[in-house]
Amino acid sequence: MIAIGGFAASGTPYEACYIGGIAGAEISTANAATVYIDTTTGQLGTALVGANGNKSTAPVRRGAQRQAMFDRKVEKLQTRIAQQEKQIEILSTQLKEQAAQIQKVSAQLETSRLAPRVVTNNQ
Repeated sequence: MIAIGGFAASGTPYEACYIGGIAGAEISTANAATVYIDTTTGQLGTALVGANGNKSTAPVRRGAQRQAMFDRKVEKLQTRIAQQEKQIEILSTQLKEQAAQIQKVSAQLETSRLAPRVVTNNQ
């Protein structure tokens, strides 16, 4: 075990590493490696194990939970966008139909207008 920080020398073999102030710290992705942190104890590691000590093949991590939540939000937004696109298409079609009806009525009004008359007043 390697302990840095408030841990006293215990004579325990060096099988784990504990460092405070790691969880939540930002790091550049240029030289990053995947390291897991037990946020309860502060232990660092590169392999995940279950409560029984066996290696885990399907880890559930906070990052994975956040990603799943983000994915659900994206799916909802994509569904909403698709619905809005359909609504816009319907409204555009209705607008074109109304414009055609307005032109038809305008043409009917033009043909039904009475020709101007000349009225003379002979008194």
